[in-house]
Amino acid sequence: MERFDSTAVPLALFPEMPTASASLELGPGDSLMVCTDGLLELENDHGQAFGIDHTAASLVASDGSPCGIHSSLTRAVSDFHELDRLEDDLSSVALRLPGP
Repeated sequence: MERFDSTAVPLALFPEMPTASASLELGPGDSLMVCTDGLLELENDHGQAFGIDHTAASLVASDGSPCGIHSSLTRAVSDFHELDRLEDDLSSVALRLPGP
């Protein structure tokens, strides 16, 4: 598992600001999950952030498929925080390249 931090301000927030780009190479069978800061900054009733550790653990617990990633992540978030009380966006996209 590799982590890539954002390289600029959120898309379209300040259209006139220059943005940076980054790239990575994915191979057959590799999975990719992209999320908004709302997932990482989500706090439980004790003020603890969901953060990268909970995110990573839920990815590792999944089978690596987009549906598996979504299910594992949703389960972990719902165990951590009541989903009907969100104060920020909570978005993620998962994909997996076809394997050999």
